[in-house]
Amino acid sequence: MFWITSCGRSLPRIASVEGRVTETLRDGQGGRVSGLVFNVMFASVLAASVRQFQAVQHKDGSITLKLVPQRPLAESDHEAIKATCTKYLKGVSVKTEIVSDIPVSKSGKRQVVVVE
Repeated sequence: MFWITSCGRSLPRIASVEGRVTETLRDGQGGRVSGLVFNVMFASVLAASVRQFQAVQHKDGSITLKLVPQRPLAESDHEAIKATCTKYLKGVSVKTEIVSDIPVSKSGKRQVVVVE
């Protein structure tokens, strides 16, 4: 689409710039929390321990963290994950689930956050 601006330019104009999109989670009070919080959390807390992860927020507000570990996770690892989630998602019940793989979506990408 071409636009003529007030200065007379008639070059194409970019309509919008779109980047990565992730689902938005809700905390216990209904506040919005970016799904990117899990990228930050796993990069800093358990980068060497978890190969893949996916956060699923269920209709009741609770969250299941599906984890594909690099090595067997100790109970202290599970507790660290839950504590970090509680820091960002106050009032939300969090449980961890060890899985062998997290399948990709129809687009061929792995969803980090799924909101039911």
